[in-house]
Amino acid sequence: MNHNENCSCIDCCYKKHEHEHERGQTANVKTDRKDGALNGVKYDEGKTMWSLVPWPQFKHVADVLTFGVKKYAPDNWKIVDDAKRRYFEAAHRHIYAWLTGEIKDPESGHPHLAHAICCLLFLMWFDDKH
Repeated sequence: MNHNENCSCIDCCYKKHEHEHERGQTANVKTDRKDGALNGVKYDEGKTMWSLVPWPQFKHVADVLTFGVKKYAPDNWKIVDDAKRRYFEAAHRHIYAWLTGEIKDPESGHPHLAHAICCLLFLMWFDDKH
């Protein structure tokens, strides 16, 4: 795939956002375009800035979730007994493994931190649900 200033892939969009930010441009300021026309105005203050999320790293999280579907079942984590305690402990096991130098989980081959993020997302889901 060719990536250029007109590309709409998330990596290129993120890079464009970084360059705009470095130049002090914002999405809601009228500026003259090279062709003399004005850019439109869109008020984005106070809205979630999804472009700040490091999306390539979230692929690892999705890969861990996919591994879990193959090992267990889709959304199995939602019905695990004593789930909050168990996912809290699992997150810490993965973080500890990472801290001690083991970057990837030997069973799945995916990063321990991606496993920990999954566990933390599950905990957030349980908090939001209750």
